[in-house]
Amino acid sequence: MTFRFITALVDLRLLDYGIELEGEIVKSYVEEFNEVIGVAQIYSISAVNGTDYGASLQLNTVLQVNTVQGTQQYWLQNVIQFITNESIYRYVDNIWNYTSSPSELNSSLIHGEGYVYNVGLLSPCSYYAYATQDFNMTYPFYAVLFISVQTIPQGVLVHFGYLNGSMTVWYDNVTIKISGVESAYLLVDGYNVTGSGNAYDTELVFGGISNGEITYYNSLNAMLY
Repeated sequence: MTFRFITALVDLRLLDYGIELEGEIVKSYVEEFNEVIGVAQIYSISAVNGTDYGASLQLNTVLQVNTVQGTQQYWLQNVIQFITNESIYRYVDNIWNYTSSPSELNSSLIHGEGYVYNVGLLSPCSYYAYATQDFNMTYPFYAVLFISVQTIPQGVLVHFGYLNGSMTVWYDNVTIKISGVESAYLLVDGYNVTGSGNAYDTELVFGGISNGEITYYNSLNAMLY
């Protein structure tokens, strides 16, 4: 099974775009943080598309890196991929460069358990990805996803994790080598967009399994936090 860009049609979601309604007035706000946690209680899930029975639960957020040379942005994704007819799942993480459009990742400057993959012919781009082994799934399924970031002498360290019982498993720790880092944090910003023109948002969403595909949910009984 290959894994690609993990954004697809959303069926159930929690989103934070840095915009809120106060009375009849729409106001923007900014949030800076170092860790985000997504929690889901799944009682049943059944999905289908033209090729498989895949679905996903995605925790997505934007990493802002401020350097002496300027700013950089990265799209971080911590994902559970489900094969719903077999009741199996795995964890997958992706990192995309949101600094400009188009933009790529230098494979010599990003290191973790995974690799940098190239996609697209007319508009080439690249992304970092890693996938764990498959696990068996039983209901109710309690899922907790973590994304955490910190600055290190080499640049920025991104941690992708999940809760296994009472123990947090950091299954991929990715170093992005960036010189001259002054600060780095996860960012929700209702006033601005990234260098690639994307929103500074954070999401916990159900969607397709990969490749931007549309997945149809036959049934989904879940709660998101």
